[in-house]
Amino acid sequence: RFFQGGTIVIVSDCLQFLAENYATQYHIKALVFKKELYPDLPQIEYVEFPKARQGIFRRLYYEYVYFRKLSARWKPYLWLSMQDSTPNVKADVRAVYYHNPLLFRGIVWSDLIRQPRMFFLTLLYKFIYTANMTENDLIIVQQDWLRKFLVNKYYNLKEKIILLPPTLKFNELKSLQYCKNIIKQDV
Repeated sequence: RFFQGGTIVIVSDCLQFLAENYATQYHIKALVFKKELYPDLPQIEYVEFPKARQGIFRRLYYEYVYFRKLSARWKPYLWLSMQDSTPNVKADVRAVYYHNPLLFRGIVWSDLIRQPRMFFLTLLYKFIYTANMTENDLIIVQQDWLRKFLVNKYYNLKEKIILLPPTLKFNELKSLQYCKNIIKQDV
């Protein structure tokens, strides 16, 4: 449910990779804000959530209530969240693409007056978005410093974190097994 900039490119690359490599084995659904923002891939079923951008409480409802019901009905093999949060879902494999640096930003009390949106986003990232992090089977990050930070903060994630630097495109991956082999490397 990204809606602008480089994040659209990252999600589009991921969808292209999945369409090319897994569409014959799996029915792939992409939950998006607007399907027009993404490539027209006949192998991908886009499910739009245009109201997801109407406020944080609606987004939290989708992430922690609605998607749980949806996943129970769909029974997905893989649920890959591309926006930092780990939805409360049922899936054989749960994965998250974690990229937002707000987790590392300290709580700045003056933001409550000067930048209230930033203040509350920081709280969300620190306390809500990390709540289900350990429930993931895979955590994908682009930077090694982020991988190291997460390993230091959540040691039990060491075996789950995949480092996928921007120079490595999703379409260069060979399989999910390749991803599992990457995470076995020493941190």
